[in-house]
Amino acid sequence: MGRWNFGLILLGWALTGLADTNSPPLLLRAGEEVVGRVWLAVNPTGLVARYEIQDTSPLQNAGRDWKLLFKTGDSVDLQLDLGGERNVRVLMTETATDGPVVVLYRYGVPDAPAPERFWSPTGEVTVDVVEKGTGIKPAIQRTGTNYTLTACMPWASVGITNPPATLRGDVGVLFSDPSGAVTVERLYHFNKNTSVVADIPSEVRLTPDNWGVLKSTGTSRVGRGYSGVGGTTTGIKE
Repeated sequence: MGRWNFGLILLGWALTGLADTNSPPLLLRAGEEVVGRVWLAVNPTGLVARYEIQDTSPLQNAGRDWKLLFKTGDSVDLQLDLGGERNVRVLMTETATDGPVVVLYRYGVPDAPAPERFWSPTGEVTVDVVEKGTGIKPAIQRTGTNYTLTACMPWASVGITNPPATLRGDVGVLFSDPSGAVTVERLYHFNKNTSVVADIPSEVRLTPDNWGVLKSTGTSRVGRGYSGVGGTTTGIKE
C-alpha cells in the first residue's frame, strides 16, 4: 500500500486529513520489541487511525459473537475519553463470516435502555451500549507477517459532537494464537496492566487512569495531528 493510497477507503466521505506515516508513530511493544505502530490524524470532520502490526497469523479472528470479538483473536483497539464519565472503545477486526467488523463499547451513557452485562466468577462489568460501528469502514491489507488497518471515523460515530482540542485515551492491539481462535496477548501504548486474557470482565473493563493524553500539535497537511503525552514516544506531529 502506497503512502497515500489508503485514502481510497474514504468512499465518498469528505475527510481530507490522512495519517502521515512519515511522522513518528505511537509504538506498541512486547517487552523491548516493537510489534505495532499507530498513526492518528484529525480534521473538523473526523479522525483517521492507521495501524501497522507485525503478526505471523495476520488479523485472524474466529469469533461468531460480535460482542465478544476481543476474546476470539486478533483485533486493534482505540479507547477515548469523551469527557465526564463518558468513554468509548472502538474494536476493529475482520472475521471469516462477517468481513471487517467494528464494535463500539460505550460507557457512561445516561439512561441506556439495555446495558450489556459481562461476567465471570471473578466479577462483572456493565457496558451501557454495545453496538456495531456501521459508520466506520476499515480498509485492511495483509502480508505473510503483518497487516495494516486504516479506518476513517466521523466524530459522530464515536460520540463526539465537536472536534476536541485534545484527546485522551489509548491505542492497542490484541493478538491471537496461531489458529486465530483465541486472544492470547493484549498490548497498549500507555496502559501496561493488560496481562489478563482469561477473564471477560477484566478484558472489557476500561482503565482511564492508565491512559495518556493525545495532544493536538496544530494544523498541518494531514489535518490536525496528535502526539502521545504521558508515555515515552510521540505520535502524529508536524
